[in-house]
Amino acid sequence: MGGRPSRKIFCMGVSKHSGKPCLAKGYPTGKFDKSGKNIFKCRFHGAGNCDQFGFKDRAGKGGFKKSGYDDESRITVLQKLKQFNNDRNKAEQYYYGTIKPKLIEQSYTSRYIHRANLRRSSGIRAIKAKQYLSDQLDVILQSVKKARE
Repeated sequence: MGGRPSRKIFCMGVSKHSGKPCLAKGYPTGKFDKSGKNIFKCRFHGAGNCDQFGFKDRAGKGGFKKSGYDDESRITVLQKLKQFNNDRNKAEQYYYGTIKPKLIEQSYTSRYIHRANLRRSSGIRAIKAKQYLSDQLDVILQSVKKARE
């Protein structure tokens, strides 16, 4: 077991299969729980986003939102993709038509990030499905009441 056991701060992650808490060494992630305490995670449960001696600031560093990218460099990157066949005009049209408006919006996340979040929240998905079903049943009930009137 790594770290000094008497002073070690454990990871706050929980195993999916057994439901037991993780006993690995935890690193501060820069996120806080409801009571205001810092959340500690091990390298397996999410400490890849934190620095061992502090916090990594990852704001605005993912994908096309990197600071060194401007419009021309993004278009040259797109132009090298297979679907554009080194045609700069197609890449420019795609960039200014679809990507640029999404970059202007601050709340945009790519579909790959969205899929990963859905995979992580698979337990919550069942709860949401029940809520959607109850909403649908309410709509059906209202339509039946209107038909009887």
